[in-house]
Amino acid sequence: EDLNYDVGDALGLWPINDVDDVQEILSAAGFSGDETVVLRFGPATLRAALMSNLDLVTVTPPTHEAWGTTASEDDVHVIDLVRSGIEGLTPQLLADGLRPLQPRLYSISSSPKKHPGEVHLTVGEVHYDLHGTPRKGLASTYLGGRLAPGGTVGVYVQKSAHFHLPEDDTTPVIMIGPGTGIAPFRAFLEEREVRAAPGDNWLFFGDQHEATDFLYEETIAGWQDTGLLTRTSLAWS
Repeated sequence: EDLNYDVGDALGLWPINDVDDVQEILSAAGFSGDETVVLRFGPATLRAALMSNLDLVTVTPPTHEAWGTTASEDDVHVIDLVRSGIEGLTPQLLADGLRPLQPRLYSISSSPKKHPGEVHLTVGEVHYDLHGTPRKGLASTYLGGRLAPGGTVGVYVQKSAHFHLPEDDTTPVIMIGPGTGIAPFRAFLEEREVRAAPGDNWLFFGDQHEATDFLYEETIAGWQDTGLLTRTSLAWS
């Protein structure tokens, strides 16, 4: 019951850091991970804190204040600072300079009326290069590769106050959702389908390559065939 949601709501997800990223920071700092640090909730091993409780990417002003560092670039990451050397760094000081790991919000891409007991997400894994080094998104790669089928993950429903379908099913709806931004509108259309809403539906969708990035292509084609989608506008960059 605590996961009851409506279309337009988001799912908050608590990711876990990549074990390789944790080891990379430990090695750069010269720690084993068995050291004890004190967090807001109490003591933990440094490795456990880095795995589940601390943000291993984001550098904040309190990070620089705690470590006595500066950065010439706005997009510097935690590992960059640790590799550059931090004077007097201890396990506790390392933990003190990291902000708490934050949940990630994903638009829910399913209608509870069509998929009772389920919640669907539309996730694109984030991979990029920064200063010549491969980097990746934490939560997207956690869902895409590190969270095994049948595994468990901490989630909660983030209710939306204003982003919902109109109560009047005859009201026409225009939906603009490029890339994974189509997520909530897949939920909207499933909801309109289940409710047999007579209002017109116009979907704008686009991405880079039609051959590889046409998310829910068969579903959208089916909605066009049934008339649920009154109009569909596509664009490929």
